[in-house]
Amino acid sequence: MKNAYFKFVIGILPLVVFFGCTTSTLSTSRTPSTEIENLHYFKPVSFISYIEKGNRGDLNEELSDQSSKLITYVLKDKAALYHISDSIKYPFSDDEYNAENAIVNLVDQIEFQGNTKGVTIPPVLNSIMEDNNTRFSLVVLANGFARRKGNYTGQVFKSIGIGILTMGIYNPVPIKSRSNLYVIILDSYNNEIAFYRKSFLDDASPIEPKVINKQMDKIFRRYFY
Repeated sequence: MKNAYFKFVIGILPLVVFFGCTTSTLSTSRTPSTEIENLHYFKPVSFISYIEKGNRGDLNEELSDQSSKLITYVLKDKAALYHISDSIKYPFSDDEYNAENAIVNLVDQIEFQGNTKGVTIPPVLNSIMEDNNTRFSLVVLANGFARRKGNYTGQVFKSIGIGILTMGIYNPVPIKSRSNLYVIILDSYNNEIAFYRKSFLDDASPIEPKVINKQMDKIFRRYFY
């Protein structure tokens, strides 16, 4: 079972509001990107829901695990471009569990606050970074949803019906799928967030390699390249 829930985002995940493709503005510290080398990455945290019926999805562990592995593959494949040198190793058996919870809470805090000002690194993540002898670490949190084949078509027809009944006053647009990524670079030396950016992509599968590649490239654009 998943040991943490993305409270701020999953709790309000809209399924019929269209946002298209959005990449947030860069939020960075005074540490220049040229100083960020030997970047280690924590195991990506992922919460992917699956919509079987209607417009309500349930957290799917298999899809979530697939998403985490896909993001890991992208990070390894573009390690040179993203300044990545290695993955974070967990010295103790419960480190991964604690790290996942800390990552969820960290993203929740930033999203609730609306910026990274004054946000420090959770002690559990700082301790793990110290054990790995790294100043900079990358955190990636993903959430989104996918639908059962045929579900989307049914929702489109339902939307058309609602539009006809309301004479076009209310015409909800169903979203086929959604992929959201939240990316953070932690700076243990200054105990701060060196980088934060997020990407929302509608009608894009969160377990499709080209989707994750596109989002990650946009997230790091104008920072590493």
